[in-house]
Amino acid sequence: MTPNQSTDNQLKLNQTKHSIVAGLVGIHIAIVLIGALAAQPSSILEQSLANKFLGYFQIFDLGQGYRFYAPRPAPTAIITAKLKIRDADGRVSYKTERIPDRKTWPRLRLQRELALANSLWSEYERQLNAPENHRPSPVLARTFARHIGKSVPGCESVELFVHRHPDPSVLDNALRQGQLLTLKDLDTEQFNTPIESLGSFKCD
Repeated sequence: MTPNQSTDNQLKLNQTKHSIVAGLVGIHIAIVLIGALAAQPSSILEQSLANKFLGYFQIFDLGQGYRFYAPRPAPTAIITAKLKIRDADGRVSYKTERIPDRKTWPRLRLQRELALANSLWSEYERQLNAPENHRPSPVLARTFARHIGKSVPGCESVELFVHRHPDPSVLDNALRQGQLLTLKDLDTEQFNTPIESLGSFKCD
C-alpha cells in the first residue's frame, strides 16, 4: 500500500466516523424535539410518538418543562439543609443552606439546582407512596447531605427539609376569590406547602 492509498483510507475512515457522529446527534435532536412537541397542549400523534422514547428521556434526564412551562407550571421543590457544626473548642452552631439559591450564577447552574431539588422531592414521593415495610432507602437525600457536609469543616449532621412553592390548592383558592396576585405576593410563605423532613444524616 502506497502512502497516498494509506492517507486516502484514513480520510475515508475519518469521514465515516464523522458521518456516524453527525447521524447520532441528528437522531438525538429529533428525539428531543419530539419530547418538546408532546408537551401539553399537544395532539394524540405527538404524544404517541413521545411515548415510544420514554426510556430514552429517563436515561438522559430529558423530562424537562417546555413551552415556557405553559400553560401552568408545576410547583417548585425547595430544599433546606440545616447543618450542625462543632468547632475545635466543642461549641455547636448551625448553618442553613437553600437549594435552589436565587443568587446562583450562572443561571444554568440554577437550573441544575432546580433539577436536584425536584429529584429529591420525587424520591420523597416514592417513599411516601411505597408500602411501609418496603420503603426504598433515601439514596439521593443521603448522598446530597454527605456532599454538603464535606464542604463545611466540623459538620456533624445534615437535616434536610422540603416544601414546594406555590401550593396549587392555596393558589386556586386565592384566584377563586378574585385576588390580583403579583410575583411579590406569590413569594410569601402563605403560598408554600407544609414543610416535610427528608431525614437527618451524618456528615461522615
